Amino acid sequence: MNSACNIITEKKEIHTLLQLIQKYGHEKEYSQGQFIYREGEKPSGFYYIKSGLVGLNKLSWNGKQRLLRVYSEQSFFGYRSLLGQDHYYGSAIVLKPCRVLFFPFNSIEAIQEKVPDVFRFFASFLCAELKDAELRIFRSSSVKMKDRVIDSLIYLNNFHGHYSWTYREVGEFCGGETETVIRICNQLKKSGALKKESRHWKIIDEKKLLESKESN
Repeated sequence: MNSACNIITEKKEIHTLLQLIQKYGHEKEYSQGQFIYREGEKPSGFYYIKSGLVGLNKLSWNGKQRLLRVYSEQSFFGYRSLLGQDHYYGSAIVLKPCRVLFFPFNSIEAIQEKVPDVFRFFASFLCAELKDAELRIFRSSSVKMKDRVIDSLIYLNNFHGHYSWTYREVGEFCGGETETVIRICNQLKKSGALKKESRHWKIIDEKKLLESKESN
């Protein structure tokens, strides 16, 4: 997870990039559950979220969804496949109704012609995403499921707490089964880390939640 300093720096870079390319964007609105793009499609541009929430989902070999990443307000997404000249490796699905700016650049050459400085910013964003992905791979192979669930609850609550995350979505994010997430959350409710009298999960004591980790 990024430090506060890194997050502030990234937000400044996003704001600077937006000022450079805003005039090329077209605003679009999406409802909850809509696909912004689907896995396997060819990129025709990239996006910036003005409001709302978008999840990047990947369908696994056994037909189950995996929530790879979450994009909230003031985030760019959809540029990685465009820069790599590849098809989308996941589907962007609207979790919360959103307004986005769509930048219709269908090739690297088109971006280079209009805003050549964009590559410096995207290189920075890609490095941050790569670091996050590597840490998640490491944790998924070396950290027990209970700790992965707890880490996911804290991350989703602190960075995307304005959305009501379901047990299924938490499982998709941390790579666990829905039933396992529910069982662990019920244990955490009994310990007082999560709100007891609720069908959903809600953190009421983050310190106690961290103390519940098996790695302690």
